[in-house]
Amino acid sequence: FSYAYFDSYAAIETELLFLSRQFPEYATLHTAQDLFGLPTAGTCQSTKGGMVPCLNYILIIEDKNKFKSAKQSNAFGAGPPPVDKIPSATTPDVFLSGAVHGDERVGPTTVVEVARLLLSAAGCVAAAPDRGTHARDVRPAVCEEISRHERTNPGVGRWLARLVATRRIVVVPTPNAPGYDKFQRTELGLDVNRDFPYDNVEGTS
Repeated sequence: FSYAYFDSYAAIETELLFLSRQFPEYATLHTAQDLFGLPTAGTCQSTKGGMVPCLNYILIIEDKNKFKSAKQSNAFGAGPPPVDKIPSATTPDVFLSGAVHGDERVGPTTVVEVARLLLSAAGCVAAAPDRGTHARDVRPAVCEEISRHERTNPGVGRWLARLVATRRIVVVPTPNAPGYDKFQRTELGLDVNRDFPYDNVEGTS
């Protein structure tokens, strides 16, 4: 699989916006600001240039239709993935966090790549073999790569698609968005890893 390195807040923002538009049946993009009414922390370099308030993006991956079209064929010749229709209230949640320290660069890229891989597999399986309703929304090169992996790892595409169909996956690539933007460990001078509001006693550290 061809991987990218998202070395900035703007690069991650661009990819998350792209994924949410590319796979609307599986991906929903929120921010902590719109979901929870949280303030922004500092400013970040935007995708359009210039500094803007840093947003904490939250990408939710789930099969919004619970594979209503599960009877369709798939790209890999073994029929549809064996998915039970699981009610949303009982769907297991998986949380993927990039890194709370802005100078830790591997985590954010990794979770964005995991999101891209899961969404691509789900989209390719759903669209194949006749390039159906959503096929034009899936990058052909991605489907070709997954198909190549099938030759040495049969079933990998359907397995990845099944993960999307049977779980709700919450991806937060940059909890410390201003730190990641500026290659700084802290957020506004605070070490986020030591700033959780849990079991705090006034006057202690």
